[in-house]
Amino acid sequence: MIWPYLYCIFAVYLLLFSQIARPNNNYINFTNFAGLSFVMIFFIAPIIACNKEMLEDEVFYTVIFISFLIFYISSITIRFTKKKEYKFIQKNNVSLVFVYISICVSLYRIITVMINSGFLDFLTRNRAIERLNELSYWGGQSTVDFLFLLISPAMMIAIYKQIQDRKVIGYIGFAFMLVNVFFFSLHRTPIVLTFSLVILWYHFNIKRIKIIYMVLCVGVVVIFMAYAAFMRTGDYKTRLTTIETINIGLSGLNTGTEFHKLWEAVQKGDLDLEYGKNLFYYNVISFIPRRLWPEKPVVSFNARMTEKYYQYHIAESTKQWVHTFTVLGEGFMQGHVAGVFLYSFLFVLLYKYLFYFLSRFEGGEIISFQYFLLIPIIARAALDSLLISMVVTIIAFQILKLIMFTKRRYLTPNIANYYISQ
Repeated sequence: MIWPYLYCIFAVYLLLFSQIARPNNNYINFTNFAGLSFVMIFFIAPIIACNKEMLEDEVFYTVIFISFLIFYISSITIRFTKKKEYKFIQKNNVSLVFVYISICVSLYRIITVMINSGFLDFLTRNRAIERLNELSYWGGQSTVDFLFLLISPAMMIAIYKQIQDRKVIGYIGFAFMLVNVFFFSLHRTPIVLTFSLVILWYHFNIKRIKIIYMVLCVGVVVIFMAYAAFMRTGDYKTRLTTIETINIGLSGLNTGTEFHKLWEAVQKGDLDLEYGKNLFYYNVISFIPRRLWPEKPVVSFNARMTEKYYQYHIAESTKQWVHTFTVLGEGFMQGHVAGVFLYSFLFVLLYKYLFYFLSRFEGGEIISFQYFLLIPIIARAALDSLLISMVVTIIAFQILKLIMFTKRRYLTPNIANYYISQ
């Protein structure tokens, strides 16, 4: 059982060495954040939760550590070179239009709730049940969801541009976005991510935040995640001890245990590998609307594995949740140990390319911030969610090139985007 502890210490050492080797770099960067996410998922959370069966599996942890080494080497070596860059078109009101669209959508949703539901009842409703009834659990986005994902980057970057120009409408747009997330989110994560976005924006645009305050922010997030787990069910009276708060707050990152369950099931012959089917088939058909293909299979890796492993139909009751099996768990089911190593590399490659792509657009750093904050969520869940949303984002920016940006050979270097991509 000593191996997980030794691997954890060595993994943290590599991250610290990376920081020391680049003293001029900001501590908020991809290598640090993603590396710590994997350390939390596969080492810290299982140790705190005392997952003995997993911690005693030396072969499993050897594979995990080798995949971490692949991640680490890839994250400090993969680089992309810019060729074409895009600047906002001067005197173009398109961004302002997207801000107004964002405000109108938020106002419409809020007013509808106030008319059709009691304000306090809606705010304190059981969001867990509502979440389980989402069609997305059955394997994909609806056409409306897809269109909203397509327009979201435009609205976000438009709000960011107005704030950069110190326009009041930008702050109003962002305020409405905060309210919208707080009112309608069925998960704890979007609320945390939205407020964390403010912290990142302040850190890179106003004043650098000391690392001790960032650590305190992480502590606040752990506490919030614990209590929000009860609040989303309408339970506002639960009291937790310190240990209970830490365990529940970190439970969302204890998904390495779920990967280990798949690992054992495959070893015993209870589950079959998919041999890349998720990457080359399910991810591709996920873009086909279910309205056009009612019998489309479940495309979400986690939803599909949950039903296969736990042998229940998702959303049959409030206890039938979708379990998440981590990026490495997804890789394992696609190609055994080789798949684990491949997905560790793909995780870095996709993120590095995404940061490179967004850095070519003026204001693109705000979308980079969003993806940066999603790193632990993607790491604990599956790579398919990153891949699909990445494709949608790239399509959205290809459209925006035609209406909001003009091609320029060089832009003023964006320090924020440079730092977080390292």
